[in-house]
Amino acid sequence: MKESSIANKILLRILIVAAIVIVIAAGVSYYLVMGMKKDIELQTQEHFEILIKERIKAKLDIGISNAVTISKNADVIEALETNNRDLAIAALSSISNAMKNGTSFKNVKVHIHDKNVNSFLRNWKTEKYGDDLSSFRKTILEVKNTQKPLAAIEVGRAGLVLRGLAPVFNDAGEYIGSLEFIQGFNSVVKDFKADDEFLLVLMDEKLKRGNALTSQDKIGNYYISQKVIDESFKNSVKSLDFTKLINKGYLTDSSYFYTQFPIKDFQGNTIGAYLVGDHIKHVDTSFNESANLVYFMLVMMVILTLVLVFVIYYLFKKIITGGLNKFKRSFAEFLDFISFKTNTFTKPAVYTNDEVGQMLVMLNETADIFDKKLKEDMRVIGEIVLTSDKVEQGIYKCRIHATSENPMIVTLKNTINKMLDENERNMTEVVRTVSHFASDDYRDKVNINPKLKDKMLEVMQSINKLGEALGNNAKANLNNGQTLEHNSATMTASMNNLAAKANEQAASLEETA
Repeated sequence: MKESSIANKILLRILIVAAIVIVIAAGVSYYLVMGMKKDIELQTQEHFEILIKERIKAKLDIGISNAVTISKNADVIEALETNNRDLAIAALSSISNAMKNGTSFKNVKVHIHDKNVNSFLRNWKTEKYGDDLSSFRKTILEVKNTQKPLAAIEVGRAGLVLRGLAPVFNDAGEYIGSLEFIQGFNSVVKDFKADDEFLLVLMDEKLKRGNALTSQDKIGNYYISQKVIDESFKNSVKSLDFTKLINKGYLTDSSYFYTQFPIKDFQGNTIGAYLVGDHIKHVDTSFNESANLVYFMLVMMVILTLVLVFVIYYLFKKIITGGLNKFKRSFAEFLDFISFKTNTFTKPAVYTNDEVGQMLVMLNETADIFDKKLKEDMRVIGEIVLTSDKVEQGIYKCRIHATSENPMIVTLKNTINKMLDENERNMTEVVRTVSHFASDDYRDKVNINPKLKDKMLEVMQSINKLGEALGNNAKANLNNGQTLEHNSATMTASMNNLAAKANEQAASLEETA
């Protein structure tokens, strides 16, 4: 391959690139900025969508959890079963006070319904009860039909509310009614306000019930379903084109960024919308930071390109970029490889025969040699690990057979094999001697290597001492046996003599009689 100069290649490429960079940089920057603006607006919309879903879900979860908990209250169950409203009033009053004192709930609203979907008790309006709810309270009918808890957003007289419903069963497991924990949206609105953001919970005007909502609560074709309202944001929303907002997904003006998300009931019907907003300066700040960065990069690119063109003749012999960077990366990877930070080395492809190409070839060859030696070392180390595991299990016949060109590894291998030889010999001696002991032969002794020290020496000496002790015990036992045998013979003779005397005495007594 013909040798070429890195500097000449760099010079040629820079001159070509410099001729077109300035021409296309402005156009690319424009499209980048416009794309970033749209991306930031979409990200803001997505941020609000995730935020409203999380916060509403948290409220619904709280509602259904509280509803299920209260529905298990023994007094509530007894009140429904015995039609004792006073007992239910007392039970809910106690629960409400406990929540006011121990939680953030300061205005607890609980509505109990009987099994016929009639109002049994509204804890905030105890004098109103007995009215039929079946014609407009679909959530209660759903709980009655499924007899399962339900969390949903539903239309109320004051707009949309969050309801957590749970069936109530008696001790026999019979459905005797249902209970709902009612929440408004004010806490969610306050959460947005704490982040300097805005939320309007809007109900479709066609769903209005009663006279609680007035024209002051109306924006376009919607009624506001909250008490906490930012008047400045509300006044700005009045001028919005809701059709355009729904179609595009978001709108902006000189003060605010707006986006909306539909509110659906548990059956999937759209009953309103969340209108979320933020100060336009917050959105513009993110956009301006990104745009300024692009403009700065564009200016720097043009300046550097022009400077490069004017000084390239002087610098072309000193500029070694691509090839050296490639070598630098490969060499850094090689250093990681030989320092065991990584276990593989990816050889760089070599396409040239210039200075860097030749260095890369040398690097690849060196890596191959090192890799070969490393694999040999790893095989030996692997056998050492396997052998150590067997030794741990009490197997001493294993040896390390793999080899390496690394003298330290070879020394380690030989040392371990020698150690195994000595350990096997010592264990063989111990097993042989103990086997003789098991056969009541205590004359044998362990042959102790003069090199042995410390614990192994103590073990083998102890075995020999054990043999001597066992032998002495055996001799003592033999002597004791012989003594017992002699004493037994003497006792037998005495017994026989006693028997004879007794017989003689008996015969004498018979003759006297």
